[in-house]
Amino acid sequence: MPNPRRSASHAALFVGLMLVAGGARGQAVADVAAPAAPASVTPDYAIPDFTALTRYLPSLDTRFGSLALGLELIGDYTVFRQNDISIGQVGVQNDQFEMRSASIDVTGQLGPKPWITYKVGIEYNGFNVNQDDTWNVTDLAVNLELDHGRTLVKMGQIKGNFSYEVVGSFVKMPQSERTMSPFAAPRNPGVMIIHVFGADKRMTGSIAAYKDQAESAGGSFGFAARGTALVWGAPGNGNGYLHLGASLLHSGSDTAARYRAKPGSDVADYYVDTGDFAVNGANHFGLEALYSNVGGWSVQSEYVVARVDAVDSGKVNFRGFYILGSWVLTGEFRPYNRTTGTAGRLEPKGRWGAPELVARYSMVDLDSGAIQGGRYQRVDLGLNWWATTQWKLGVVAGRVWLDRFGVQGVTDTVLTRLQWVY
Repeated sequence: MPNPRRSASHAALFVGLMLVAGGARGQAVADVAAPAAPASVTPDYAIPDFTALTRYLPSLDTRFGSLALGLELIGDYTVFRQNDISIGQVGVQNDQFEMRSASIDVTGQLGPKPWITYKVGIEYNGFNVNQDDTWNVTDLAVNLELDHGRTLVKMGQIKGNFSYEVVGSFVKMPQSERTMSPFAAPRNPGVMIIHVFGADKRMTGSIAAYKDQAESAGGSFGFAARGTALVWGAPGNGNGYLHLGASLLHSGSDTAARYRAKPGSDVADYYVDTGDFAVNGANHFGLEALYSNVGGWSVQSEYVVARVDAVDSGKVNFRGFYILGSWVLTGEFRPYNRTTGTAGRLEPKGRWGAPELVARYSMVDLDSGAIQGGRYQRVDLGLNWWATTQWKLGVVAGRVWLDRFGVQGVTDTVLTRLQWVY
């Protein structure tokens, strides 16, 4: 169950960090009046974008290497309404604030050549980390760029390359929370190779070998692979595009596995949960698609199936699916990263930012054979206001139908998010 005292500490920390950021900007403006940037480069946003904060962040650029900092603050407040059946299934879900993420990234290059880079990421209660630990190292990797940047080798604590939602950053996406997280291995120690194919860089392929740090996996090894194709369009020229991809994730665990998911809010309890069960390995298969059109329209979808060799009950299959549509009313659309095969962050062009309407249907089914972890369906309707390149305010209302223990419970949620990314 949520901890009210912890929720209050999250709120205090979030407000304090926001005030520090705001104070830093106010001091910078008082010291030096920064020249106005051309409207075509940086719009004169109605909401301060804190660009002057760069003067107060440590950086380094020498012939021996470089260093730069990145910051991310995300605060959520979720309201729940449940019927009696839902309360009987998962208990009372309390309205509360959460510091969803507070992270610091250190990036740069090693030595005089740009082909050796590094990244260190430290995050407060990030995605799929131990909730008993306050701070966690999410990234600790050295990267080698080969073949004129077409091949990237990552070594260290790295993010997995299975599922579009996990490969991309959720701070850039229309949705507030991921659906595919029960099936992914987001960050583990290992090695990953990414290669970009074609003269115009329209295809990517990646493969990773890693050690699974999940407690139930017993330190087993696994591998993942993902391939993407930009099958239509030229996003670099401001046109629409169609992205397709497929991925594979193999877990070599011969001890235990556990699949579980929260429906659209990180402060909710796990609504579907298989509990630990003995396995002899598992294979996950995923398909992904993203269509982005001129005029701000986009459609994004994924389907994942997990085929698990359960020791006591034989082969079991779990699955997840979502389809999401968004419309940016002012016409902007997300740029496409040809190296990672994902869409980038929305960059508003006007003074008052870019409003985005979002609708999503999602499903996670953890019922198979003798293992009955439950099944939920969720419908979301939301509004994002990308106020600047750094600020986002989002509100999403959702309804969850949970089929578990032979009955169906209903939960309504409203999640409000304030996000600042530098």
